[in-house]
Amino acid sequence: MISFFLDCVPPTTTAQQKGVSRGRFFTKAKVKDAERLYCTLLVPHRPKAPLTGPLSAEITFTFPFRNGESKSVIAQGWMPHDKRPDCSNLVKLFEDCMGIVGFFGDDGQIADLRVRKGWGKKPGIGVTIVAFTHFEP
Repeated sequence: MISFFLDCVPPTTTAQQKGVSRGRFFTKAKVKDAERLYCTLLVPHRPKAPLTGPLSAEITFTFPFRNGESKSVIAQGWMPHDKRPDCSNLVKLFEDCMGIVGFFGDDGQIADLRVRKGWGKKPGIGVTIVAFTHFEP
């Protein structure tokens, strides 16, 4: 099992925010910056060798509370985030970066995935990865 917390304000940039010019796709500077940030933060937590086989991952993105948030909401500590970017787009770039730095050979190995996003007192990204051993519907 690998479990860690990245102390950062998660970028809201997603892998889907690529550009098109004259029929060619290119990676925008914001996406490259987010990729660089993720890779830099992930390197100290990567395993000695890439994980093999099917994996189960739980990734929680916590953004800082919005300005003007009520004290009663902040007192709860964490609140679900119901604005853009959506979870599936948010996690894609992060998964790609985990593959780049060597957590696994291919993000296709993730057979079970739980992604959460919210606003909280301590912004960052919580990650837990375990070997996927069985399925319970």
